Amino acid sequence: LVSIWTQHQINPDVWLYFKDAGQIVHGAIPYRDFHIEYPPGATFIFWLTWWIPGNYTTAFSALMLVCLCVCLLGVIATARALGLSPIRQALAGGVIAFSPLILGSLVQARFDMAVAAVIAWMLYAAVTERWKLMWVLLAAGILIKLVPVALLPLLVIWQAHRVDWRAAIRGAIASLVIVAAGIVPFAVLSPSGTWYFIAYNLRRPPQLESMASNVYLVLHMVAHTHLTIIENYHSEGVSGAGPAALGVVSTVLLVALVVGCAIWSARRLASLDPPHDAAVMIAGAAATMVALTVAGKVLSPQYMIWLL
Repeated sequence: LVSIWTQHQINPDVWLYFKDAGQIVHGAIPYRDFHIEYPPGATFIFWLTWWIPGNYTTAFSALMLVCLCVCLLGVIATARALGLSPIRQALAGGVIAFSPLILGSLVQARFDMAVAAVIAWMLYAAVTERWKLMWVLLAAGILIKLVPVALLPLLVIWQAHRVDWRAAIRGAIASLVIVAAGIVPFAVLSPSGTWYFIAYNLRRPPQLESMASNVYLVLHMVAHTHLTIIENYHSEGVSGAGPAALGVVSTVLLVALVVGCAIWSARRLASLDPPHDAAVMIAGAAATMVALTVAGKVLSPQYMIWLL
């Protein structure tokens, strides 16, 4: 599968990245001059890839390979910080190293690998009590893709457990200030254009692969309810009042699961002391990422990368 990293056939998503990068290079300002459905950090990745020598697809693949290696190192460093045995460290690293054999071209054709790398080192910073680094990396992850914001409650609880609530809340606020600093300049230039990348995800119907859509597909098969599949937002979704209601239910369920993971972690941490408490925090983070993939109304295949 070496061809995964060297193929020149441009993926539909990479084509969007290429088009956005080209507009920026030629003077267009993101969010003001053209719509983009990703946060500023992702836009920076697209722009950065433009300047890597060679074919854009190959350059993007190479950048994601670097992110894969960075993620691998972060996972091993975290496993070592947790005091895991060399065998368990190797198993943890092996999952990352062999992920292209499991996920195929998703690893090199989506920028989610960059998010995974940031989260891996953010968890390392959390385990080793590098609090400033932890909050900076959380902000960086949110600016690339909004997903890591779901880990914010858990990180507040973790620092409060190891230090105190005041320091944890200060760190969380500082992290959100960094996120605002990355978004506000674009919001000043174009409020509606900047809001677009948030509204884009809020407006999307339940994606065909999501749990909400699968519930409706079962109802269609069993009870013969009316079903309309539409293609928009670069994917296929289930349209109508029923699926929309299920999408709302799945979003509420998602929030409940994220909060539940944080509460579970807080209760477990209250009865544990270092170093055994760190494993609970990692488990809480893993459970949160699983909740995001299972309960979200959108389940694009690349979201499997989050589980790494």
